[in-house]
Amino acid sequence: MNDSFKTLSKLKELDGQREEYKAKKDQWLPAYILVPLVISLLSFLTGAVPFIIMGTAVSIVGSIAIYHFNYTAPFKILTQQVKSELLAEFMRIYHPAILYKYIGSKHLAESIIENSGLITADRYNEEDAVTGTKGNAEFYLSEVNLENKKTDDNGTTYNSIFKGLLFKLKLKGRALPKSQLYSQPSMFKQWFGAIRKNEEFGFWYDTQDEKVFQRELQSLFPFIRHIAKEGEVRISAHGDEVIILMRSKMKFLDDPKFSIDKSFEDEDYYIKMSQQMNSLLYIIDSFTDELSPLEIEEKLKLRVAEYAEMKERFD
Repeated sequence: MNDSFKTLSKLKELDGQREEYKAKKDQWLPAYILVPLVISLLSFLTGAVPFIIMGTAVSIVGSIAIYHFNYTAPFKILTQQVKSELLAEFMRIYHPAILYKYIGSKHLAESIIENSGLITADRYNEEDAVTGTKGNAEFYLSEVNLENKKTDDNGTTYNSIFKGLLFKLKLKGRALPKSQLYSQPSMFKQWFGAIRKNEEFGFWYDTQDEKVFQRELQSLFPFIRHIAKEGEVRISAHGDEVIILMRSKMKFLDDPKFSIDKSFEDEDYYIKMSQQMNSLLYIIDSFTDELSPLEIEEKLKLRVAEYAEMKERFD
């Protein structure tokens, strides 16, 4: 039995579990809706407003909690298994030299971002972390949603201040000058910070060593221009580490989003996952292969064309 056949067999097995969850959900969904309604009606018949409010609130919260425990949480675990299987197939075929690990839940984003100095937040949400090694390079990749807390008379709320991708690259043996790069620096930084603008690639930067900065980090310049078309980019570099925050609408490993009502055997999902991973892992190649900015841009164009051809074949 070859690896691809094993992957397909595992997907069918996981899809069978999804169908079981769906059947149970469809069977019990009316109860999740009717029970709160019945309790609300009984509370209303008592004639006491506090009983009406309390009974309605408790029944609704209880139904949501039970639904989450029985379906939402188990289905999330199921989708993480599907992602793990498809990612394994993709890496085996296209990047066999990369040793990696998929981590479905929150992992190291908070400490990485705090140490970067690029942004601060009150709450760090993270999912779909992937760690790996290719040659002398180690990487960490995940989707993040950073939020700040706001407290007023109505209570406490959290507002998103940065949503996108986190990419950390550790390049053994490199000595990068302490630097920060921004595609959209704040007006304060532009007016009062010691930042300069790279006119060719359209970003601002601050570095402790201009000569080493230009030599060692030029591989990032085409990516900044490429990624900044979609959203803001912030980069921190120091020693042997590069940390990249990319504001993006990319639904990393979630495009299209899995549904309990839809089969896991989705070619469109695999295509988009492949595009996402290839684009992000190419950042590693640009450093390890010591490509020039021109070579990187040419290969980026090829990656976009390859994705279009792949999608056309499946369509």
